Amino acid sequence: MPQDTTLLRMAAVDAGFDIGPENQDAWLRFNSAGNLATVWLRETDGAYVIAVAPERVAVEVGQIYAAEAWSGKCPSTAAAAWRSPSRVALGELLRRVAILGRVLPDQLLHEYIAVVDAEIEKALAESTLERTVEVRQRVGQDLYRKALMQYWNGRCAISGISIPSFLRAPHAKPWRDATDRERLDVHNGLLLAAHLDIAFDQGFISVSDDGVVLVSDKLPARECGVLGVDEPRRVERLRPEHQPFLAWHRDHIWQR
Repeated sequence: MPQDTTLLRMAAVDAGFDIGPENQDAWLRFNSAGNLATVWLRETDGAYVIAVAPERVAVEVGQIYAAEAWSGKCPSTAAAAWRSPSRVALGELLRRVAILGRVLPDQLLHEYIAVVDAEIEKALAESTLERTVEVRQRVGQDLYRKALMQYWNGRCAISGISIPSFLRAPHAKPWRDATDRERLDVHNGLLLAAHLDIAFDQGFISVSDDGVVLVSDKLPARECGVLGVDEPRRVERLRPEHQPFLAWHRDHIWQR
């Protein structure tokens, strides 16, 4: 490890990893409270190397980024490592790891439980059971939308629209039918522009396991054009974890 590790430390802190660094052999180890991801950084052969744990974070990072795998010796608990040719590329990779560490199951569920418990404690002193249910749903849906905004990089999964006020976070398996864990699972839904959110919720569109946007025969041709689904569309970056939820949506919501 070079004596000057300032750039590595800055890159980690900029991405939100504020615990560390801890020296581990030739690596600097970082993590963050409330984030399941751990990263190890080092500089070698004129490039930066990042190792990541746990495996579920590393798998999603490896699928999304065309990063060059690093075959050298990794920390014993790391799931994968990549070689990053520049500080900019390293920063992008670290930010994505940080986002996934915050939103993948069950991190969002843990945050939801903590916030709901605090809200309910206040509500019970002055409100009814109905108010308690309302608190749970409001807190959960707010956390869920924020998580999907991060997971989908602030862009509609179908249209690419990126104006935050236009974006919604519909569930594939609706709140009323889901467990708390399913409600807070970022794979149970898509970030969609408002008009596509309504179409998805009402079953006029759905999504196949391989990402093809499915359009109901009950949606008139004119409306298909208005919605922008009159030509083939595909949702990229779907994970196997999305498939059970999308299957539920096709079986129970989609108007075939």
